[in-house]
Amino acid sequence: MAATAPAPDAAIHELPRAMGLRDLVLFNIVAVLSLRWLATAAAAGPSSISFWVLAALLFFVPQGLAVSHLSSRYPNEGGIYHWAKRQFGEGHGFLCGWCYWVNNILYYPNLLMSTAVVGTYVIGRGETGLADRWTYVLPATLLALWLAVGLNIVGVRTGRWLQNLGAVGTYLPGLLLVSLGAYAAFTRPAATPLNPSTLLPDLGNLSELNLWASIAFAFAGLELCAVLGDEVKEPRRTLPRSILVSAPLIAFIYIAGTAAVLWLVPAREVNIVSGFLPPDEGAVRFDGVSLVGRPPYAINQLGIARVFQTPEIFPELSLLDNVMIAALAARDGSFRMNLLEHPRQRGAVRELAAEALAKVGLERLRQTQARHLSRGDKRRLELAICLAHKPRLLLLDEPTAGMSLSETHSTVELLREISATGMTKVVIEHDMDVVFALSSRITVLHQGRVIADGAPEQIRADPAVQEAYLGGVQA
Repeated sequence: MAATAPAPDAAIHELPRAMGLRDLVLFNIVAVLSLRWLATAAAAGPSSISFWVLAALLFFVPQGLAVSHLSSRYPNEGGIYHWAKRQFGEGHGFLCGWCYWVNNILYYPNLLMSTAVVGTYVIGRGETGLADRWTYVLPATLLALWLAVGLNIVGVRTGRWLQNLGAVGTYLPGLLLVSLGAYAAFTRPAATPLNPSTLLPDLGNLSELNLWASIAFAFAGLELCAVLGDEVKEPRRTLPRSILVSAPLIAFIYIAGTAAVLWLVPAREVNIVSGFLPPDEGAVRFDGVSLVGRPPYAINQLGIARVFQTPEIFPELSLLDNVMIAALAARDGSFRMNLLEHPRQRGAVRELAAEALAKVGLERLRQTQARHLSRGDKRRLELAICLAHKPRLLLLDEPTAGMSLSETHSTVELLREISATGMTKVVIEHDMDVVFALSSRITVLHQGRVIADGAPEQIRADPAVQEAYLGGVQA
């Protein structure tokens, strides 16, 4: 009996194999790398660098080896679902795939909502409160979702360019941060002490162990590339090679990026209000506007300026140039480049910078390099930089730390003069004399807990405050 050929409609249509090695490397980067983890790790201190290395050795490398092995042996569409199904049966494969995708249900909408918020700064509407309106965020999020879905319905041959751009947009800022850290390592001392004692993690500390778990989670995602097995060119060869190339690139940014942040910024100053670290819960609002998710420059544009505990200035530039940079930021908002206009030719900005220096008593030193200043004058320069923004709220972290007695007195007087202009100040300070000299309201924390809040007279008479900070109960 003669065999009949299958009808054309019964032919099996294979997915186009459009993903090459470059596409998979970029896919792995966008699936695993997230720069927000740099702030989370840096805020925990130098020991986080050791945790990155340990997580890479004990989780990331074994994960990469396992995915490389399985994807080279079973390079089928579905990845982890297909592997579980092959080994344990259909039921276990379904449960594995279902749990994997459910775990990511909220990730993509959250990512798109964050993109919509950041997009307000791209279009120059970041300071208008647009990001807080659901009438903007919801349509923008749905539009981005439909765009991503549409590109992938067309096919991975087109859709891959979206994730390629995302990977480049993630990696280049990370590389820039590492470059800035490397430059700083050759030109200035570390803002955070990096030595064997600070790098050694305390494995008996539960909070540090919890950080290790978070850091290990940041390395998750390499298994995602194998889901596209039937759309990859030469998958048995390309999938393992993509992991071999992308894994070191990802680990480098996480480890070197955290080290760069710690070299540039003291760990204790990587915080919430200034925008360096998002809060785990709760809200941070200024004048009714949420600060959560806003980058530091956008928070500054709302009228908040900050003086760091360790002076953050440009030591090789003159005092005038230091303040002019701040004045330009206040005028232009987000970064702009104009190759035809030199900063020294901007008369209004120059006058504003000179005025700010005059307010802090440094106008006579306007052409002096900032590195030649005393500790007290560097603090005054930072204040001038803040005043150039004309802020409504000034945050000061231990403004008299490391100063002589005379410098402390002059700084206190300067801050009093600033208060007389109507500007609100929030001061973190351990010197109680300075606190009482500057404050109209005081909140006292002891071992991470608020123990008193009120007017200076109330705080001075509070027994708990006297016990903790004033040397015991006073007669």
